[in-house]
Amino acid sequence: MPNNLVCWKCGASISDLPLPLSRRASCAACGAQLHACKLCKFYDKTRSNQCQEPIAELVNEKDKANFCELFQAKANAYLACDTAAAETARSELDALFGGNATGSISSSDPDQAKSELERLFSTDNDSKDS
Repeated sequence: MPNNLVCWKCGASISDLPLPLSRRASCAACGAQLHACKLCKFYDKTRSNQCQEPIAELVNEKDKANFCELFQAKANAYLACDTAAAETARSELDALFGGNATGSISSSDPDQAKSELERLFSTDNDSKDS
């Protein structure tokens, strides 16, 4: 097995863990379960059951520990998220709608949020009763 193993979830080194990985092994940095499909060399998102091994039993939760006897940890299982596309889309939304794409109300101002909700959900009858 490779000695340069990293966590499939956060990319932290797990090379100090004894091999083969125990079913209960977890990442010290993020707590992710390591005896999971996402750290296995047979994990393949393009396959119907996401496993290259045809005799492997189906595992529904690929990020949870399992009892697969075919599990073999692979190096470089961590895939960093590419945030460039999301940032481009966010900036395009800002340009289209003007301002902050996540909304115009600051999440740190509950009074502003409450008044905006009241404004949005008030009806003409509500304003006449007051």
